[in-house]
Amino acid sequence: MTNRIILFILSLIGSCFINTQHYSMENEVSSPIEVQMMPLGIVNQENAWSFTPTISKDGTTMIWGMWKNPDLTKGMQSIQELYISKKVDGQWSEANAIEATQGARVDYPHFSQDGKYFYLSYNKYHSQQYNYPNESNWDDFDLWRADCNAAGVIDWESFAPIDNPLVNRQKTPENNNIRYVHNETSPRTDTLGNLYFWSERLDTGIGRRDIFQFTSAGNIITYPEPINSRYKESGICVSPDGTTMIFSSDRPGGFGGQDLYRSTKNQNGQWSNPVNLGALINTSDDEFCPEWDDYSKMLLFTSNRPSPLLTPLDCGEGIYTYAAYQILLERVLQTE
Repeated sequence: MTNRIILFILSLIGSCFINTQHYSMENEVSSPIEVQMMPLGIVNQENAWSFTPTISKDGTTMIWGMWKNPDLTKGMQSIQELYISKKVDGQWSEANAIEATQGARVDYPHFSQDGKYFYLSYNKYHSQQYNYPNESNWDDFDLWRADCNAAGVIDWESFAPIDNPLVNRQKTPENNNIRYVHNETSPRTDTLGNLYFWSERLDTGIGRRDIFQFTSAGNIITYPEPINSRYKESGICVSPDGTTMIFSSDRPGGFGGQDLYRSTKNQNGQWSNPVNLGALINTSDDEFCPEWDDYSKMLLFTSNRPSPLLTPLDCGEGIYTYAAYQILLERVLQTE
């Protein structure tokens, strides 16, 4: 009889342990092992297009570009603006527009991986913009930089274009209406002092859009094949140590539109043949402009895939949905 009681008590303890474990797994807030949309009502909002955010080194500040009621027929009257959210008690705050960049069109922002700088692809006219007046040109993006700290507090007094012709190139009357020629956008960094971005360059480029690296030594690198191709490479992010890159391309063999690919660098400094990240991430629509968030170990990116959570918007040149998504970097790096 005593043995039966002991066995009964042990079974109850085991049952409680199993149920407690099951409850914990179901209720803990975990990182997405599949692609998930970033917070609705904050990053992604109804009647707006939202683009890849960047998150400060300590994980408390998030900044992204958002285009409310996008309308390409209105020019500068309808532009992408910069928004910020702060994490308070584990929750992201309401999105607020950043006044320092209002009045000009923004593209993709980036907190440097060493936590020291804030980068932005920005089209505000500036005195260093060569000799071609472009105040009315809303498509001439250059890379700007400001000092910041690990918590994402930006010194807007230091905010200025990168004054180097290897990085920022001018729009001229000859190339003004040629696609994205001499637009510099989607800045990204590693912790070694290298800056990465994409642009179109008619003299040194390989395809319609290419990935460039401005090295810590002050040189510019146009990535050769198999990274760049004669197609569009639109956005890149790199691991903090500079040995893994994830970039977007619409090269043949993908799932359709722009897909995300991964490449790794060997000891000789050579990059491997890019691996398509597959159906885990890519769709028949576009996936582009990835961001490596080392704090949360997430890959962030933009996609125009249809979503039941957002209404497609007519921008005057078609009906689209642009939203920001996230997935664990671990899942991405395991893709074969």
